[in-house]
Formats: sequence, C-alpha cells, structure tokens
Amino acid sequence: MNFELDQHDTYSTLKLSGRALDATTAPDLKRHLHTLHEKGINNLILDLSDVEYMNSSGLSVVIIANRLFGRKGAFVLTHISAHVMKLITLAQLDEIITIKSTNEEAVNLFG
Repeated sequence: MNFELDQHDTYSTLKLSGRALDATTAPDLKRHLHTLHEKGINNLILDLSDVEYMNSSGLSVVIIANRLFGRKGAFVLTHISAHVMKLITLAQLDEIITIKSTNEEAVNLFG
C-alpha cells in the first residue's frame, strides 16, 4: 500500500492507494500515522477512495488514528466504500469517528 500526503495550513489529507486495508497493510499504515503525528500533524483526513476491503486489522488502525489525532486535533474518514462502511457501522465506529462523503466536506470542518 502506498500513501499520498497532501499538506495544508490547518489539515493534511492522506490518500491510501491499495485495495485492501488488512493484516498485511495495516502495520505500514500504523507506522506512517505515528510518523505524521510526531511531525506535528494534528488534523488528518484519511481518504479511502481506493480501499475496497477492510478487516479487523484495518479497523484497529482506524481506531488508533482516531485516538491519536483526536487528542489535539481531528480525524476524518472520507470516500468510504459500501463494504467498508458496512464494517464500520457493524462495529459502531460511525458513532465515534467523523465520516464525510468527500474530502471537500471534511475540509469544511477545519474552517
């Protein structure tokens, strides 16, 4: 899985390029998220437009990201596929994680 970071003054967008966020790819994403946080990024939009499949390993990284960036800033998921949204809803994470349809909607949260 590759990551494309787009930094702005008040937020950054991380786009994942890869079809699956699972036990194989989740550890790389987790390390990358920790690195971004250590570099001072506080508000993160995670663009999942290319992710078609996620399992519990992927959900775990999403929960970690929400805690990590939610401490001093905000964490938003965007462009979620139907399969991934179903998993997020079943895990009731849609009640604690901010989800927007598009990056533009997410950007509006940061004024």
